Amino acid sequence: MKYIFLLITLLILQASWADGCLGQAITEEEKVMSLGANSAIVCQIESCSPEVAEKVWKSFAKKFSGKTKKDKSSNEWVTRDGIMVGVGGASHVNLFVRFDADEQSTSASYWIQTSEGFLTSENDPEGYEKATEGIIDFALEARREMVRIDLESQEKSLTTMQKELQRIETNHARSVDIIKKCEDKILVMKDNIVLNEKDQQSVRETIGAAQSSDEKAAKKLSRKLKSLENDHSRYLREISKCELDIAENKTKIEQYEKDHTYKTEQVVEQQKIVDETRNRLHAIGEEG
Repeated sequence: MKYIFLLITLLILQASWADGCLGQAITEEEKVMSLGANSAIVCQIESCSPEVAEKVWKSFAKKFSGKTKKDKSSNEWVTRDGIMVGVGGASHVNLFVRFDADEQSTSASYWIQTSEGFLTSENDPEGYEKATEGIIDFALEARREMVRIDLESQEKSLTTMQKELQRIETNHARSVDIIKKCEDKILVMKDNIVLNEKDQQSVRETIGAAQSSDEKAAKKLSRKLKSLENDHSRYLREISKCELDIAENKTKIEQYEKDHTYKTEQVVEQQKIVDETRNRLHAIGEEG
């Protein structure tokens, strides 16, 4: 019995060596199940939810070649007439598995029914060892799946943050462009005003000379002067509008730069989380 315990302990330590921590603890217990109180192999799958464990088990159980379905009344996954290499001799086995939430982990209980009764470390030491190896393999796969799900979520968050950062950069560039165009337009409007004022002065002088000799020409020149005055007012309005746009976009740029600094820090930190999660997944892969 001591030999079996040491062997199981060694297998667990080997399985968890890659990440330096015990990823799954295994014990032999008598537990109540649908067929009464029977010996079970109990595996504690760290950092894994029962829902994910069940999802992985549906696929994992196919290797036993039996028919697997969930008994909702007992909350057990039952595989009948399955084949477990090294367990039960040449006979088929019935496998009962239940996943229970246990704080931050999942407690997985396995009852293996052979032709000789329920498997224990005493009635079939070699078969028990083989079953334990398979349970460790499943626990690792369940942990991998949990980390894969976490990685997918973290990568999605990173992508969202990167898109937000890109949007900030796009908005910043747009405001810079608006300011540049407004500044260029102000220069053009100021040049137009200088020319406009010269033209107004010239027309006024011509009107003064024409009023006494050519009334019709004077009226035409007055209309031209009015048009020039309207243009002058429009140039001033354009300058005023551009100045408001410049002030508004300078304020936006200040905010964009603050947002950019904050979001960049978020992206850097999220990238670290993604990298750490990838490393965890890789470490669990090495355990297998």
